[in-house]
Amino acid sequence: QQQQQQQQQQQQETKPAAAAVTASDANGGSSSTTARKKKPSRGVQFAEDQNQTHPVPARLTGSELLAQAEEQQQQYSSSSSSAWNPTNLTTVRGLQQAGTALCKAWDKNQLQRAQCHDDDDATNQNAQIYMESEVALYEHIVALKAAAAAPATLYPILMNTNGNQSDNTDDDSSSSIAATLLALASQHENTDICRAVWAVWAEWMDASLLFQQQQQQQDDNDTNDIRIVQPVVQLARFLLSQGLESLLESLGQLKSNASNNGPDDKNNGEDDDEDDDDVGQGIGDVLTILESLLEMDTTLETMPNTNNNSDDDDDNNNTLTIRRQTVTQQLARAHYGLVAWLLEQQQEDKNNNKTDDGSVSKWKDRALELLALLAPREELYQSPCPTTWNRLVKYDAAWSQTASLSSEEPRAAALKNDENDNNNDEDTTATLDGIEVLLQTVAQFRKRQPQTDNELETLENAAMVLDAALTYNPANVQAFVKAQGMELVMRCLKERVHAGGVALKWLDLTTTTTTTNNNDDDDLSLYQSACQYMVHDASALKYLLPLWMARHLPKLADPNDAMTTTSSKKKSKEHKKRSREWNRQLEETIIRILYALTRFLPRQDDPHDTLPRLVAKFADDSDKCERLVELLLRYDEKARMAEYKYYRYKEDDDDDDNDAPSLEALEAKLAGGGDMFHRLGSIAAFLCVHSKQCHQTILSKLHQQSSGLGLVTDAVKEFLSVLDDANQASTLRQYLEQL
Repeated sequence: QQQQQQQQQQQQETKPAAAAVTASDANGGSSSTTARKKKPSRGVQFAEDQNQTHPVPARLTGSELLAQAEEQQQQYSSSSSSAWNPTNLTTVRGLQQAGTALCKAWDKNQLQRAQCHDDDDATNQNAQIYMESEVALYEHIVALKAAAAAPATLYPILMNTNGNQSDNTDDDSSSSIAATLLALASQHENTDICRAVWAVWAEWMDASLLFQQQQQQQDDNDTNDIRIVQPVVQLARFLLSQGLESLLESLGQLKSNASNNGPDDKNNGEDDDEDDDDVGQGIGDVLTILESLLEMDTTLETMPNTNNNSDDDDDNNNTLTIRRQTVTQQLARAHYGLVAWLLEQQQEDKNNNKTDDGSVSKWKDRALELLALLAPREELYQSPCPTTWNRLVKYDAAWSQTASLSSEEPRAAALKNDENDNNNDEDTTATLDGIEVLLQTVAQFRKRQPQTDNELETLENAAMVLDAALTYNPANVQAFVKAQGMELVMRCLKERVHAGGVALKWLDLTTTTTTTNNNDDDDLSLYQSACQYMVHDASALKYLLPLWMARHLPKLADPNDAMTTTSSKKKSKEHKKRSREWNRQLEETIIRILYALTRFLPRQDDPHDTLPRLVAKFADDSDKCERLVELLLRYDEKARMAEYKYYRYKEDDDDDDNDAPSLEALEAKLAGGGDMFHRLGSIAAFLCVHSKQCHQTILSKLHQQSSGLGLVTDAVKEFLSVLDDANQASTLRQYLEQL
């Protein structure tokens, strides 16, 4: 107990001492500090809502620091080695830097490709570096599209700038940007690179870049002066002279790549579709370039003062004619096979809708449109282009596995020998019958009307191409008759479909000499046999004479009538206008066909009596002769009205040159109906000479209209005054003597 009491006393004594020590510490530790005043605050305040926490970064090891430094050094070296900026390609300096960067990127890609292929144990890192070089090269190529923003300034750089960025102005095509792209398209193994090259060229060769509009101020009036951009013409000539073969061979390269990657792999259908779309875009760019070149050539032909230096075409930079060959002759050379390739796209298998090589043709319409641009050009049917279309050599690219010719000259010689060998009809795998392909394209619509605008355009383009082929080469007429083209026309006329109207012109072209050699005896016999075949074998009079009487006409196809949302009154007005134009063309075509029959049907030694059969059709039916007189009077009035309008227009212009004979007046009269008037007069003279019954009917009908036989003789005399054909003129003179 005593010990416990002592401990309690000690505790009570220590409590006041501890409290005193605590108080002294709070007051500054001494009594003197309590008297000292505290310094006032300077108003510094801390915003609690803006406090931020900064984490302490983790420490890196030595190896990690070294790797980070190497990565930063590699990024710096790669950025510093790139001496061009894609956003600055619209300047001369930027385009020069782009040319240097393109050459370096290609060299680096070739090195990486060689290392990746040579190293059998290539690591993933090497493969990744190789793919990065492919992507970099692709980006360098695509970026050059920006040069089309200023063709007048930048296109000369494309043809002159070399890879070393010098200002050398010599025409060193081997080191220019344009030549580098052409080399990439022909030498690089990756089709993506080839596709990118032609995409850039399609942008450069846009036909809208050919002209530049400048605004000038003259006499306080703003006038727009349109001039040709010469660098665009020069770049197009460069492509035709340096890269045309590579351009056309790319069609085979891209298409063969699609066929090799697509049909064999059955498990990756989606990937194959994507590959076909990519490759197809490359083919589309090639077709776009060809269309642009043809459009430029057509535009330059119509411009004045573009052919002043015709003796030396290479010095005339205002045209695309090189070495006396037009663009059409350069594109459609026989050893290039462009015409055959375009026609091959129209071929379809009846079951699988595929072409001969097993791949679906996605460029059928584009190919037919390009062929429709080429076909109306007369030089297409002259050397070095394929003259006849029934034995076209199929397209064969230089890198194809089946190609057996390595150079252009032996290939051209082989094609020439093949054309001369007309008796060898056994081997048809290497040739293509273009006439048959076009007939099959039109035959799809022999029983039905085109339902869409695309089908209507396909039908009319195919008919237009065959029109041109029959016009400029009589050999195609023989192939047309042999391929039963006339029977197809009769089938379409029987069904009264739109195809019958567009195909009716074929009969006109197969019986009308429109070539420069129309006095050749071989050509005349060819057209005579075609007319005989038409009347005897094809039974054409059964379908042509109702058209002569304006009965059973083919119906006009107009897919827009079913889809238009305009008012019925406006729609009927537009439809009537198109129908009148359609009927007018049919009427003029049938007049030309009947005139050709009266001209070419043999007068004697005809076992089938085709000429008497034609005369009997008119002699037995007086309505046909009355229809002839009706048309004769109508077109005589139209021709006179056209001539009157021309002279009335000239009087309003106060033209003082009235003494000289006016060829323009004659052209206006012929275009207004004079040509049909002359042919109708010749038909009437033919019937009056060969049939007394027709002579009496025609004369009686003319008297009813207060006219006479002098109208017929006047038409024949006017026709003689404008004719250059001696054979045709002699026949008309015989008509006049007998009348």
